[in-house]
Amino acid sequence: AVVVLAGEAVIDARPDGVTQACQQTVIAELLRTMLDDQQVQPTVRAAAGRVIAKLGDSRQATTALDQMELCYIPAGPFEMGSQDDPQAYENEKPQHTCEIPYAYWISRYPVTNAQFAAFVKADGYANPAYWVEAKQQGVWEAGYVLRRIATDYKAGKFTFSEQREPDNRPRNFGDPYSLPNHPVIGITWYEALAFTRWLTAELKHATFLPEGWAVQLPNEAEWEKAARGGHKIPKQAIYRSLGSVWPTAVKCPLLKNRQLTRRYPWGDQPDANRMNYAETKIETTSALGCFPGGASPYGVEEMSGNVWEWTRSLWGEDGRKPAFGYPYQVNDGREQLASGTDVHRVVRGGAFHLDHSFVRAAVRFSFFPGAWNYDVGFRLVLSPSALASEP
Repeated sequence: AVVVLAGEAVIDARPDGVTQACQQTVIAELLRTMLDDQQVQPTVRAAAGRVIAKLGDSRQATTALDQMELCYIPAGPFEMGSQDDPQAYENEKPQHTCEIPYAYWISRYPVTNAQFAAFVKADGYANPAYWVEAKQQGVWEAGYVLRRIATDYKAGKFTFSEQREPDNRPRNFGDPYSLPNHPVIGITWYEALAFTRWLTAELKHATFLPEGWAVQLPNEAEWEKAARGGHKIPKQAIYRSLGSVWPTAVKCPLLKNRQLTRRYPWGDQPDANRMNYAETKIETTSALGCFPGGASPYGVEEMSGNVWEWTRSLWGEDGRKPAFGYPYQVNDGREQLASGTDVHRVVRGGAFHLDHSFVRAAVRFSFFPGAWNYDVGFRLVLSPSALASEP
């Protein structure tokens, strides 16, 4: 905790009371502290992450969009849903084998405030090409998304009126939620979708993407496989930065996954040292990278806790019943993007204020696509899905 106090002292002493060399030394030590899950408690790691954000996080993977890290997920089957887990909900059953016939890349972390800010700065809210479904549903016009107005807040949930208010940036929940290295929150599903459209266009312009590939929100199957692993998993996780990924098949040795139905990305037991959830006692979002021990077999982090994550999958025809039931099949119709605002979209992963039963890899929950919350963000996939919808 001493280094956290040192970092706070540097913040108080700037700009003239501390040298640049001193500041960089403190940042380096804070970063070491934040990533040390062997000797440092998670609450201290989270505090270090907050101070780093204010001093200037040097990790471009969490601040610069083109340096965002992605993890490689090979094609093949995985076990989806729950069977013998006593905490499983009915909408997780039956457990079944789901085949994903293509390889894809998924972002190592959820999208951060700093990364989403690039979309805002580029006038992403003003380009109608990124908001096709939102415009059709009357929740975007003249460069503004129209979010439902929150009327009450109880037990970690907002209730919403049918009135809407215009905005052209994420809702601001203040410090620490708005820190640049924390996951972006306070956005609707339509905003997350628009971000993927904008980024697809940017990458195609830079010739980073071949024909047929796009940046998307993950569907449920892509998300869950990335969290718990397929029938075979890489001997070693493969990372690439967004600006250097050429999304073709990657040759890597694969091993048998001996924990096919793991309940968390690391195994069957909850662990406050591996994720930000209620029992970790951080009580807010945390800087990305505080929980390296919580990585999945593919190296994907933060898939349990911190924030719920939007997917492109529908929850149900009427917004209440699970979409089409299980077993889940990729491209079976539940991933189409044009459904109305009264049909829920699935979120995955749980959040910082929830107990261990809600942050399991198979947990399915949902929100209205036009609503927002202080605990919902998103991550990206780079995939060749036929459902890719390009601007």
